[in-house]
Amino acid sequence: MLPALAGAKTTVPSCSHFSASAIARVIGTGPLQLAGPAMHNFCSYDGKPTTGFLPFVSVHPSPATQSIFSLSERDAKKSAISQRATFGTLRIGPAAAWYVMSTHSPGAGQPSEIKITVGAYGPYRSTGAKITVSAGVAAQVGVGKVTLAHMTLLVKEILSGQIR
Repeated sequence: MLPALAGAKTTVPSCSHFSASAIARVIGTGPLQLAGPAMHNFCSYDGKPTTGFLPFVSVHPSPATQSIFSLSERDAKKSAISQRATFGTLRIGPAAAWYVMSTHSPGAGQPSEIKITVGAYGPYRSTGAKITVSAGVAAQVGVGKVTLAHMTLLVKEILSGQIR
């Protein structure tokens, strides 16, 4: 657990302790491994390459307030517009959430790539503290069948303490 906002007595989960196999099970990418040490509680995981493409997953739980989450939502919407991606909002249990989703085809003969990022703000079940969790994936389309539902479930399981 990491200390939350300055002066607060809440904690957020340390992503470096999350089970890579549990994350892979939820989102269906196949085996993942932590890519290196967590920096500022931002963790990245690499998967096995399939047809020359390495799946990449990132997870970032952090202390936050409603206003910080609202700023991240606004920034995600701007980013989606500039990338011609899909932006939307949803609820993940008691948590407010946003998502950005895009598909990119690099060129003839190259596999298409899907990118999905989900950000949520809500209570962390273990402590009751309000935190944000953002999780993203970049994978080859059709490999592991990664979907928005999978990424939403990942964030839900982190907030509920099921992934630790």
